[in-house]
Amino acid sequence: MAEVRVDWNTHVHLASDCMERYRAGLDALCDLEQDLSIGYDSKGNRLKEPINRVIPFLTDPRISLDNRLRLILLYALFENGISSESMVKLLAHAEIPFHDRSIFTNAARLGVDLVVEEGRPRFSLPPRRPRTQESAYTSARWVPRIKDLMEDAIHENLSLDHFPYVVQRDPVSERTIARSARFGSLERSASREAPKTEVLPRLIVFVVGGMSHSEMRSAYEVMAANSWDVIIGAEQIITPTKFLDNLRSLSEPFEPAVNPVGLNSYPFKRAESLEPLV
Repeated sequence: MAEVRVDWNTHVHLASDCMERYRAGLDALCDLEQDLSIGYDSKGNRLKEPINRVIPFLTDPRISLDNRLRLILLYALFENGISSESMVKLLAHAEIPFHDRSIFTNAARLGVDLVVEEGRPRFSLPPRRPRTQESAYTSARWVPRIKDLMEDAIHENLSLDHFPYVVQRDPVSERTIARSARFGSLERSASREAPKTEVLPRLIVFVVGGMSHSEMRSAYEVMAANSWDVIIGAEQIITPTKFLDNLRSLSEPFEPAVNPVGLNSYPFKRAESLEPLV
């Protein structure tokens, strides 16, 4: 009983500590990140002058560097790009180190120009499907864009301009299976006894560059809502910290992987040309 009481006190202390940290600015930061991500506040109103809410967080010493970096990224995405003068001011307010500023220029390598000069066309994101009622928590209102794509793929609404290789499904034709005249009764009795398994249509999604946990959750939600078998994968699972690290590395020179067997080319031989091991 004493051990249970000690464990319970430990959990209560950890929960209280987490709640104190969350209420020390992180709750308001989460709300602002959600507002910038979807363009509306928790009441459904369009954001106006969000810079007035962004600056206090950039100058708050309690906000970590990664959170300040991500907040600047979200604000620039919300504005569909900002001027170089505005970007310099934001970096100065947030006290972003020089070696971390490559994150914002490297975003252009992904097709997103966060810094847009006067007169140049700004990038624009495709329209989103309204999903204001999907989450019961104001701090989790953002729905990954890949959920729209998975639903469009299931309902055959994908744009052929962006996905020209996706063909429409052909209706499955019923085929008559030949049955043995000698063992037909045995086959019918076995089919009645065997458990019936429902065969669901399958959607396979691979995300180049990595996927987040929220994108994985969206695959489960699409699967449950549409009675489809959805399989999602990527070469890595991206966390907020991992995402920023990946952006930093885009400006670094590419170094090919070293051949583990120490050969420059053709590391494997044909099986018939190998000498016996014994």
